[in-house]
Amino acid sequence: DSHCHLDFLARKLVKAGNVGGNFLMRSLQSDGEGLEAKFGGCIANFCDPWDWTQGQRGDEVSSLIEGCCADEMVFLTLGCHPHFADRLDQDGINQLRRLAESSKGQVVAIGECGFDTSPKNKVPLEVQKQAFGAQAEVALDLSLPLVLHIRGAEEEAWQVLRSKQVPSDWPMHYHCFKGSIEQAEQWMRDYPASKIGLTGLVTFPKARQVHEVARHIPLE
Repeated sequence: DSHCHLDFLARKLVKAGNVGGNFLMRSLQSDGEGLEAKFGGCIANFCDPWDWTQGQRGDEVSSLIEGCCADEMVFLTLGCHPHFADRLDQDGINQLRRLAESSKGQVVAIGECGFDTSPKNKVPLEVQKQAFGAQAEVALDLSLPLVLHIRGAEEEAWQVLRSKQVPSDWPMHYHCFKGSIEQAEQWMRDYPASKIGLTGLVTFPKARQVHEVARHIPLE
C-alpha cells in the first residue's frame, strides 16, 4: 500500500477498545481474510506536524511513529497536509529536515503536501503555498520523492513546482487524483516520473472521471 494512514487506524482501534500489541497486525487479523500472510508492507503517511514535533523543544516524535519505525513492514512519509499548513513554522521545517535526513531508508518521501481549496480547509492559500514550497525544498535537498495532495488548485501547484525548480523527472506520487484524463495526461507530460494515485474512489459506480484515468493511464 503506497499511501495509508495508520494514525487513523490506530485511533479507531483504541476508540473501539482494541489495545495492546502491534496495531497493524491486529487490524489485518480483524478482517478475517488471512491478510497477515499476504500483506507485503505499506507506506504510512504522517502529515500532521503534531506527530513529529512533540516534546518541549519540538524535536520528538509520537509513540505511533516510533512504533511504525520498529515495524519492518512499515515505511514512512513525513510532511504537512495543506489542512495543517498554518501549523508549520520554520522550527517545524527544520525538524522535518532533520528527521528525514537521519531516517533515510525508513522515511521514503516528503508529504503529503500541496494545496486544498475544498470548503473544509480554512487555511489561506498563501499559507498553503509557503508550506508546500518549503517542503519541496526539503525534498530536493535530500533527494527524496514528493507525495502530493492537490485539490482544486492545480495551476497553483504547477507554479510552486516550477518556482522551486523541481525537475521534470523528479519522482512524485500524485495522491488521490480526481481530475480528468486530460489533466492526468498533461501532468504525465510535464512530470513523466510521477505516479498517479487512485484510491478506493475507483470502486464507486458514479466516479466516471476516475474510471477513465484508470483505463488510460499506463500501469507503470
